[in-house]
Amino acid sequence: MLTAVISDIHGNAEALRAVLDDIDRRGAERIICLGDIIGYGPDPLECVDLVRKRCAWSLMGNHDFGVLYEPTNFNPGAESAAFWTREQFDAEPDETLRAQRYEFLGKLRVRVVEPLSGDRTILAVHGSPRRPINEYIFPDDVIETLQLHAEGAERRAQRTLFDGIDWRQVIGQTREAAPGDWVRILHAVLRRKARQEAAHEDVSPVTTANLKKEVERFKHAEERLRDPEGGNYL
Repeated sequence: MLTAVISDIHGNAEALRAVLDDIDRRGAERIICLGDIIGYGPDPLECVDLVRKRCAWSLMGNHDFGVLYEPTNFNPGAESAAFWTREQFDAEPDETLRAQRYEFLGKLRVRVVEPLSGDRTILAVHGSPRRPINEYIFPDDVIETLQLHAEGAERRAQRTLFDGIDWRQVIGQTREAAPGDWVRILHAVLRRKARQEAAHEDVSPVTTANLKKEVERFKHAEERLRDPEGGNYL
């Protein structure tokens, strides 16, 4: 089933309608929303109504949470927007509609796990798997994770395994890899080096080029995985 994924609407009904029109033209049979339906934008009520009507399900984003409960750890602009948005909900003269909208917000899910083809599943969250509503993930988080794993591998091996890695250049090759994928890519390179060493080949430390080549293998495998007969990475 062709599924469209939307997210971070932030009360912008004009943009949402344009996106929904485009989704319809592309023939998507299903729409899911990853949260932040409201917050900042001028049309929170229309956006909630459209998502209620058009989406199979929606997650709760930190701005949805802030309007429904309290906008904790928001900057002043986001906090003001949350209180203003709540006022728009409360100003709805139709009591039934007002209650339905609040009920919809209250039932937004924190995370969803759905099956894909074969035995694969997908985890959907607004923030991170660890803190699904309000934790941001930045490129530097991935770099820090990779550096920690690289340092750990060198401590265990008691020797240098990596040589001047440009981590930002490596992760800039693809947006498809999740943090866990990057760790697997790192260890895949180390396993290749270990096999070469076991075969008594000359082995040099892992370079940026080695990691970039492994990323290309990962990207190729991801393309194959879209085919149920395509095989698996690693």
